[in-house]
Amino acid sequence: MTISVRWYLLEEGGSLRHVPMRVVSGIYRGTDALPDYAGTTQRAIEVVLENEDGKPVRMLDARGRFWTFDAKGETELDDVNLWFRDLDLPKPRGKVVDLRPQIEKRQRRARRFWDVTAEDLDRLTAVIWPWAGETREPVRAVRSTAPKVPPLPREGQRARDTILSSITDISLAMEHLTETALKGLAYELRRCARLYVSEGPYCEAAGAEAERRREIRARYRTGRGAWYASVRVMHWDEARHEAREIDYVEERCASKDAAIDKARALLAEHAHRFAPDRTVEPEVFSELEWSPLKLKAEDQDD
Repeated sequence: MTISVRWYLLEEGGSLRHVPMRVVSGIYRGTDALPDYAGTTQRAIEVVLENEDGKPVRMLDARGRFWTFDAKGETELDDVNLWFRDLDLPKPRGKVVDLRPQIEKRQRRARRFWDVTAEDLDRLTAVIWPWAGETREPVRAVRSTAPKVPPLPREGQRARDTILSSITDISLAMEHLTETALKGLAYELRRCARLYVSEGPYCEAAGAEAERRREIRARYRTGRGAWYASVRVMHWDEARHEAREIDYVEERCASKDAAIDKARALLAEHAHRFAPDRTVEPEVFSELEWSPLKLKAEDQDD
């Protein structure tokens, strides 16, 4: 037996719309949107199914979530982070019990979750097992903005894995090179791109990466360009072998020195969140290392 998850939107009129997992994944990553629901809050249902021979045989759970979309139809889904943020609630001390954390927790849950009713479960059952009950109109999938991903056959998957493994080897080969070595490597790879036509695109790409890393080394040496100051809050397991990021804060600064000062300020601001099972980690990095796929947390509770 296997477990699978399906997502549906329960529209205001009571009709269900299927949200394919590729769309859910895209929404989580910030690479997809649902323009038909722009500027609205919708009720989403996460259905957990038990499967046999690839077919659902039992509904294990159905949980309601509120998805709030902006003007572009984008939203942020961070239920995992919401669960971890409960760990940041202040613990009661002495004989006086502060009920505010629990009240805030319930209020936060009410903003993010809703209870699936028996009528909703009947709708889901009719959709998942249409032959077992009342015949209903087929459920249409939602319309998203990201293009549909083409299928990748098994031989394509093997090729992808080989390519990714090679890229990892290339990255490791450059990881500890000095600025001087990276400069020479970038020149040599681009020379090879001109000499060997068939391998040219690969050599050119590797040369560009070597040049990017050289420039990063140079910026750490000179401090030029824009920089980012950040603080990451990590929750560690009991054995302290694994950690999960539960909050991330960053701010763009005009210089390296300004980023260092800001990182110190962010560390002081979040120092109270340090605990035996949590660490607060400051960092500064150049704009060339910045990525938009950082964890975005909302409704912080400290």
